[in-house]
Amino acid sequence: MVGVLPGSRAAVARENFPHLLEVCERILESFPKAKFLVPTMAATHGVVRKILAARFGAGAENPDGVETIGPFTIGLNQFNELVPQCDLCLIVSGTATLHAAGHGAPQIVVYRTSPIIWHLLARWFIKTRTYSLVNLLSDSRQNIVPEFIPWYGSNQPVADKALEYLNNPQLLVEQRDRLRNLIRNLNKPGASRNAAKLAVDLMMGRETTTIK
Repeated sequence: MVGVLPGSRAAVARENFPHLLEVCERILESFPKAKFLVPTMAATHGVVRKILAARFGAGAENPDGVETIGPFTIGLNQFNELVPQCDLCLIVSGTATLHAAGHGAPQIVVYRTSPIIWHLLARWFIKTRTYSLVNLLSDSRQNIVPEFIPWYGSNQPVADKALEYLNNPQLLVEQRDRLRNLIRNLNKPGASRNAAKLAVDLMMGRETTTIK
């Protein structure tokens, strides 16, 4: 079971989901019985349905309210029902990464953007060592989850990383353990204060430290 989380905004889903779909097709080449679970929101549900229907034809609604289109199952506002079933999630960067971490779901984080916009603007303003929330909130210098931000050009590196994880279940176990440890550290008194300080540090370009 592979989760595909296309983001919370329609424009982001339109930019990222077709490329995530190509990654899923690469996964199917190695794992023909793979299934893909796509939790959507009101802003992205129609975008995802349209893209999948164009590729696989009309879907069939299941009794539980989710819809199956080809090897994909999409569910509006079904995050908490679908993500815990996933062996690995492909996630567009945003709060969904932390939400999935709360379920202990191993993940690869992406964010598709134009290389022109990135080189002209974003890389001059964004100075953090990493971009996904899960890695930002980690007190380790080593990223917990692989991230492809910015993501442009070939989709193959993301597919290769996904296959690396799926072919090596121990990597999934190790990441799941690190995610659960991260959530345990965050879920204690002072978490809100630490998050606020982290945000200020990042905006000011300072090294981040955790308040004890």
